[in-house]
Amino acid sequence: MDSMIETESGLLTERSPPLPDSAIDELPTEMPIEGQQRTHELKANLTVLSTTYYQPPNEQPISDERRYSKWLLTDEQPYQRKLKVGPKWTRLDTGWLTECSLVSITNLEGKFTQRIPTQEERDAASARIVEIAFLPPSEYCPDKELLIRHGPSILIPSGEERNFTPVRLTSVYVRCEAGEAKCSLIVYPK
Repeated sequence: MDSMIETESGLLTERSPPLPDSAIDELPTEMPIEGQQRTHELKANLTVLSTTYYQPPNEQPISDERRYSKWLLTDEQPYQRKLKVGPKWTRLDTGWLTECSLVSITNLEGKFTQRIPTQEERDAASARIVEIAFLPPSEYCPDKELLIRHGPSILIPSGEERNFTPVRLTSVYVRCEAGEAKCSLIVYPK
């Protein structure tokens, strides 16, 4: 016989059904819009988990953990590409997406998988820092004008990643002043 546990909402048995694999398993496929009779189909969900550790010498590490999740307005697939960023400011190619909920760029430089790199190769890879600038949309912007007026807003050193949400997706420009940097790009729809 199962033992009973009294809760505010009633009695439960100790042997209860297993929890679902995720909270999404229990969500309805349609959700009523507040104050209206119509229903709204749920769309894709974006969840971001980020943890940063800082280890001072001879001390305990400091950890900073951030998590958030949001429902997107669409279930459209993300735009994913490998790209090469050169020394001239170039508008970020975001494919068919004109609005986004998140842009994720990873600088893939510094990953040597085939052989042990020389010190010169390691130095060259670590110098390939990807720069991101948020500039006013324009059909023509000379490279010198962009650098003088705006300069970079975000730096992505080799091997690192940055996530951000631009106000206007068409205003994101990238470059790597030290040559050509291999990157991974994911643009999540709004």
